[in-house]
Amino acid sequence: MINSKPTSHHSIFQVLLGMAVWREKTVTHLRVFVAPDMHLCCVVPNECPCSFLGADYEPGDVILTSAGVQLCLNGKLVSQTAETDRLCPPGQLYLNCYDGENNLTPGRGVACERTCESFLLNITCSAHEPCVSGCACPPGLLKHGDECFEPDSCPCLWKGKEYFPGDRVSSSCYQCVCQHGTFQCMFRPCPSMCTAYGDRHYRTFDGLLFDYAGACKVYLVKSSADVMLNVMAENVDCFDSGIICRKSLLINIGGSFISFDDDSGKLNPSSVIDRKQQMFIWPAGYFTIIHFPEMDVTVLWDRKTTIHIQVGPRWQGKLSGLCGNFDLKTINEMRTPDNIDSPTPQEFGNSWTATECVNSPDIRHPCSLSPLREPFAKRQCAVLLSEVFQTCHPVVDVTWFYLNCLADTCACSRGGDCECFCTSVAAYAQRCCHEGIPVDWRSPSLCPYDCEFYNKVLGKGPFRLFTFRDQTTLLAASGSGGFVFLQRVNISVNATAGILSEFMMTPGLSRARPHEPKLRRMNLEGSRNFGE
Repeated sequence: MINSKPTSHHSIFQVLLGMAVWREKTVTHLRVFVAPDMHLCCVVPNECPCSFLGADYEPGDVILTSAGVQLCLNGKLVSQTAETDRLCPPGQLYLNCYDGENNLTPGRGVACERTCESFLLNITCSAHEPCVSGCACPPGLLKHGDECFEPDSCPCLWKGKEYFPGDRVSSSCYQCVCQHGTFQCMFRPCPSMCTAYGDRHYRTFDGLLFDYAGACKVYLVKSSADVMLNVMAENVDCFDSGIICRKSLLINIGGSFISFDDDSGKLNPSSVIDRKQQMFIWPAGYFTIIHFPEMDVTVLWDRKTTIHIQVGPRWQGKLSGLCGNFDLKTINEMRTPDNIDSPTPQEFGNSWTATECVNSPDIRHPCSLSPLREPFAKRQCAVLLSEVFQTCHPVVDVTWFYLNCLADTCACSRGGDCECFCTSVAAYAQRCCHEGIPVDWRSPSLCPYDCEFYNKVLGKGPFRLFTFRDQTTLLAASGSGGFVFLQRVNISVNATAGILSEFMMTPGLSRARPHEPKLRRMNLEGSRNFGE
């Protein structure tokens, strides 16, 4: 063995050159490798180490890879897969790196096989990647799962589901078609929703997530347009216990001043309603819905601590408050009434107080204040990470909601355990539903609700507002059977284009009975019944 410790690239080259000459004149079966301590070593082939995914393995080491069991032999990974296990799925070939029958070069095999994902992202394989035996697609085809596809036939992924070329997905905001493994989309202006829940959690119209602990009445929404639009909320400390049990709600839109200050869902008698303004208020499960169709504004309040505010695209760039400015950017979201960027969410929230008040809440994390509650909180909130919400995890990141659940459950250390915890879980379920992934998560042992009271068949939320626009079709309901259907009608071409009908919907939350047709039950904006 020859050892040398070079001090520069030039000396390394000289030593390698000297080794090559010495090897040619003396022994031809030695190999050169660089040891971890930067010594250059000549060894016989069966002493060569193997490298795989950035890690080095000693001769004789057995490695478990996705292509099966591999043995480090003569500096190469040799498949230990039995001949009976080398049978590949139809249309695939078994590539054996060791026997050389495929004339493979280093870096080939299944370690560097081309997949639909690598093709789409233009990912190339490192020249130093070792060869790994296994089943691979023939040249020209790309692997996806256990199948081989032509490059133009690769499927697309959308919200955790696979779609094939030509498949379409659409909503009021976009229309997309799957092409060459990715979706090509056309976007159009669409509504956005802001959410405030618990005693401190906010999600703006543009999607910024933050926490603000405050005891004052604050502006969730304040308009800068010609039309007056203000939505204010205030945390209510029930029984001076330190536990926030609900929010009071005040809506000022146009000439109307609408106030809710208890958990009945009914208007405060002091409310003022402009009779010239079109407005609808109706109960929907345990939500109260306040809808202004002409203004394209809808407020959903669960009569406790959750408020959802949905506004149409006409309000883009015309709003401010804790719900943000709705300009489709989050970088400038936390701006004060003086249009100054706030460095922290706490300063941002304090700048939007609607009235002067003593605002000195404890902003420390609730679990640090009640450490004995933390194990209970982790056990309860684990449902968000469980298979119950598994279908939603690829679509809506659960991290923020899980951390909020821990904080909310720890905070309810003097009663109200279920309400704090259940409200927090329901916030994630609501977001999943808003993204098109309804989850029926409640059960007799997990945040049960009196479904006999609210009518199980009609649903229990969460809810989304849909708009139906069509000049040749009306949404009709059977007076006897109660089912909803589309009815074609002759409408004058001179009729004003616009919204013909608006309704709320909860998709997929009512389990279909064997004897019932598959229908989506809907609730027109003026009716009291509400369905899915």
